[in-house]
Amino acid sequence: MKQQHWPLTEGWQLRTAGRDDWQDACVPGTVYTTLYENGRIPDPYWRDNAEALLPLMEQDYEYRTRFDLPPELDGAARYFLRFEGIDTLGEVFLNGQSLGRVCNMHRTWEFAVTGLLRAAGNTLTVRLGSPLRYIRAAFARSPVRGAEDAMDGFVHLRKAHCMFGWDWGAHLPDAGLFRPVVLAAAGPARLTDVQLRQQHQNGRVTLALAVAADGGAPLCRATLYDPDGAAVAQAQGGAALTLAVPDPRLWWPNGLGGQPLYRLRVELLDGGSVDDV
Repeated sequence: MKQQHWPLTEGWQLRTAGRDDWQDACVPGTVYTTLYENGRIPDPYWRDNAEALLPLMEQDYEYRTRFDLPPELDGAARYFLRFEGIDTLGEVFLNGQSLGRVCNMHRTWEFAVTGLLRAAGNTLTVRLGSPLRYIRAAFARSPVRGAEDAMDGFVHLRKAHCMFGWDWGAHLPDAGLFRPVVLAAAGPARLTDVQLRQQHQNGRVTLALAVAADGGAPLCRATLYDPDGAAVAQAQGGAALTLAVPDPRLWWPNGLGGQPLYRLRVELLDGGSVDDV
């Protein structure tokens, strides 16, 4: 089964932790954008509103949504919840079960949920902790200073540092689910990463691929297609593959020529079938 993705964009709500003040929220989105769009706060970028709104981020917040397993994803061997961006501190729950804690907005978080997922009536909850309380406690333990205009302790948190103030920026240490949340369905094996390196020499290009997959040692096939859609190189093997392009079409600056795009297709094989692309 090829890996399939279902974006979870509907039915999200947000509240201040410990309060019954649920309100509709957009995901992707943040605490500030939700409060502003719902008329709860003024524009944070107007005058000195940013400073007046800082106490909001002394609070913890909670996102939740409810969803059914889409029929298109039914029958998969494995399921995962994938968060493309969580800002920043928190814990993720599915149907009351903790999936794990998060602490870095600069990465993707993924959780296996095969045994927890229901056919209908799933509740996904993300609890987000206060970044201000965190950096204050971290600075008390280790008083390392960063930018002069930023808030003390920001260097201890894997969060966009400009949100804590910069020479050109206000103090807006927001929180939220700022990139897509996706339910993924996969077979026993799936591709997890493809790294591509190019070597240009003597009028030819050599592509070195490093393929990562879970579910066992991968058997992969890589095919390169030219801008006309014709296959110009192919390799099959394990996690390391090499393709040679003897006479590649060059990419020219605007006005000096064309910008031809090549397309690379990597397939995860199981016998004669394709498990993932």
